[in-house]
Amino acid sequence: MYNELLMVVCVLLVACQDCTLTLYMTQYWRDSRLAYSGSPNDNMTLSGDFADKIWVPDTCFTNDMASFLHDVTELNKMVRLYGDGSVVYGLR
Repeated sequence: MYNELLMVVCVLLVACQDCTLTLYMTQYWRDSRLAYSGSPNDNMTLSGDFADKIWVPDTCFTNDMASFLHDVTELNKMVRLYGDGSVVYGLR
């Protein structure tokens, strides 16, 4: 099971036929290898660095002219892990 939620802010330049998007994407999946003892509703919110240690979907946007990750002093990633192995991953 895999789901995505996108929150999009769009600036459309009609004359240039160009669009600039800023998005916060939330992805959800279940990985039984990450299950831990506790009820399925128990969860841990982990730092974005944890995403580098687990499998995450390789999401891509086709037909884009240019794309980049928002570059700030703190990573714009969030990982929430549930007892049944469900993962919620947020990325800006």
